[in-house]
Amino acid sequence: DSPTFPDTSAQIGTNACSFFNRMGPTGVRPFEVDNGFNSGFINLGTLQVKAINATLEYETSLDGLLGKDAGTIEFFTNVYHLIDYLSAPDGNLANALQSAGTFARPKWEVQARLRYERKGFFAQWTANWQNKTYLFSSGAPIPGTDAVNEVQDLLSNPAFALHDVSIGTSFGDKQKFRVQLTVRNVFDKYVAGTWEKVYALGTGRIDDFGRRFVFSAGVKF
Repeated sequence: DSPTFPDTSAQIGTNACSFFNRMGPTGVRPFEVDNGFNSGFINLGTLQVKAINATLEYETSLDGLLGKDAGTIEFFTNVYHLIDYLSAPDGNLANALQSAGTFARPKWEVQARLRYERKGFFAQWTANWQNKTYLFSSGAPIPGTDAVNEVQDLLSNPAFALHDVSIGTSFGDKQKFRVQLTVRNVFDKYVAGTWEKVYALGTGRIDDFGRRFVFSAGVKF
């Protein structure tokens, strides 16, 4: 049915007509598909992502405030805004499903980090935050949109943040030895909201282990 038969490349990106052969007019079953098939590659799906990403980093010495060799402090933040995440299994974006705003693809994500360093010693606090997200029905966001049928009573996951803290030091000749202690998920958070919502929505679990401690040591050669 391809309008460009016998080459379907214009429609599906590859010539599927070349995958198989048909019997000739004098064959046992004229024009029917002959034995054998050459498996090719067809990529029909399409993804379209629109987003804005911004980063700010600032570092300053504390000598003027606390005296000589007081160390440095660094502030880092990254803001990611997802506008669209469209997926079209048939390659037609006019029929694409929107998933920007779901739990796995929040519209806003922010990472902020504060770090202090002095003569090989450092301490760092990192926070990762994402905004409130929604349960989509057939790819359409329910609240505040033109979406259609709601599929259950609970329709959203609340915003949440996870926090990590690290402390460590480098020492020895040319500071080639390093030890570090990291506490991940400082506030022992497992889910966004409540367990009842997680069970009802089927989504919202953010950590399988909760608070944990990681000790590491290293050496540079």
